[in-house]
Amino acid sequence: MILFEQAPDAPSDALFEGLGYRYFTIQVRRVNEEHARAVADGGREGRAPLTLGDIARISFVRDPDGNWIELSQRASLTGSLD
Repeated sequence: MILFEQAPDAPSDALFEGLGYRYFTIQVRRVNEEHARAVADGGREGRAPLTLGDIARISFVRDPDGNWIELSQRASLTGSLD
């Protein structure tokens, strides 16, 4: 379960590029469903789901503090990218 909670003094426009912590990855079974759920629960669209060949399907969401969260559905773990 991922819970989003906004800190009133946190920046919401952190760039993806730069030094230090920028994002973390969560392995999921169904990127499309988890991406939609994260956005419905208060996350912001970072990058819509896309397929990387036959390796993975990924997306990015931003939490209320602007942190980037990568959702990754790897074929080697889930067996399918559907």
